[in-house]
Amino acid sequence: MKFLRILLALFASTFLPLHAADLSDLTYTTTNGEVTIFRCNEEASGALIIPNTIEGNTVTTISDYAFFSCFRLTNITIPDSIISIGDAAFRNCSGLTNITIPDSVTSISDAAFYNCTSLTDIIFHGIAPTVGFDTFVNTPDGAVAYVTIEALSSFGEVGSEWNGLEVKLILTYEITNNEVTITNCNTAASGALIIPDTIEGNPVTSIGVRAFRECTHLTSITIPDSITSIDAGAFYDCSSLTSITIPDGVTSIGDSAFGACSSLTSITIPDSITSIGVAAFQSCTSLISITIPDSVTNIGKSAFEGCIALSEIEVSSENINFSSSNGVLFNKDMTLLHTYLLSKTDTNYSIPDSVTSIGDSAFDDCASLTSITIPDGVTSIGAGAFAECGSLTSITIPDGVTAISDAAFASCDSLTSISIPDSVNSIGEW
Repeated sequence: MKFLRILLALFASTFLPLHAADLSDLTYTTTNGEVTIFRCNEEASGALIIPNTIEGNTVTTISDYAFFSCFRLTNITIPDSIISIGDAAFRNCSGLTNITIPDSVTSISDAAFYNCTSLTDIIFHGIAPTVGFDTFVNTPDGAVAYVTIEALSSFGEVGSEWNGLEVKLILTYEITNNEVTITNCNTAASGALIIPDTIEGNPVTSIGVRAFRECTHLTSITIPDSITSIDAGAFYDCSSLTSITIPDGVTSIGDSAFGACSSLTSITIPDSITSIGVAAFQSCTSLISITIPDSVTNIGKSAFEGCIALSEIEVSSENINFSSSNGVLFNKDMTLLHTYLLSKTDTNYSIPDSVTSIGDSAFDDCASLTSITIPDGVTSIGAGAFAECGSLTSITIPDGVTAISDAAFASCDSLTSISIPDSVNSIGEW
């Protein structure tokens, strides 16, 4: 019977047309409120997400041969409701390169991933499940079981083998003076990830430089209360991350720490933060609003550059260093204009008379502005201050300006002329 099923599956997979995988490709049964997936349409291709529930019932089981020879599927998301994976469930899924086994899975039956010839990374979020015979046969040489730090002991130890897979950690770290820094996360990791608060009995205090860079499949990351610093590029290009809470112990957010987190819609900055680094949230294109607490004393240039959806920067009234007015970020006494929001649709803007300095990248890429009035009190214009303001047609630099930094008007393609007053004694490269 099994031989006949294999022949039929191979014949069908050769001649059926392709289409993008979705829920309609899954055949299932429901018993006592629990769903078993028992077949996937072999026409399906690309990425498939198995839901936690179907018609209000919990998906608990992937049956024998459910995805047999679905070689066109490149990614399959297994929900954290799944308890067991049946015989040959993913056998011959040669298009899969990585798969995540949630901590709910307690058993994986015989040959479940047999002949998955591209499957190099298997991510385990829980303790080692019971595994059947020939489960990972014909996966590539060097295929890895990535495991959580907490579950490591159930798989063996780093560098050992578990069911033919080399054991490695999802998160790597280093310990210095009894404090732990997270140094790297495997980019194949997906879904929700919890950073532990202690490792080997030592507190986890820092997320290191580029530790989670390009972990594009992570949708949620829990940062423990023990963390005090988030270093440069720590979460750069975590493009599926939708929200994150920074715990109260963190004092600094490094340069580009959350840069290019394009799905990030909200972030909570605690009162403990004193410094927000250069380009910390650059190109967070879905970020809607942000509140600067009273503890912040430094915000680096381009911190919010490219945040096209950001409609409000709210600053605590108790902050002695920064303020905001009509969605524009200033220093407290409004002598420095720090950031003009890209989401503003005004065509004209008059900089307040109190301003004496226009900060680096202050108006970068503000495409809607056609004219900007600079008050007489301004003495300096920062690097890239008006760069890529493609609609800007006119600007008058007042006589009080003494310094114009590099690329201040770079790529202002509609700006035909600029009058430089005699007072300017320093001009950067344009």
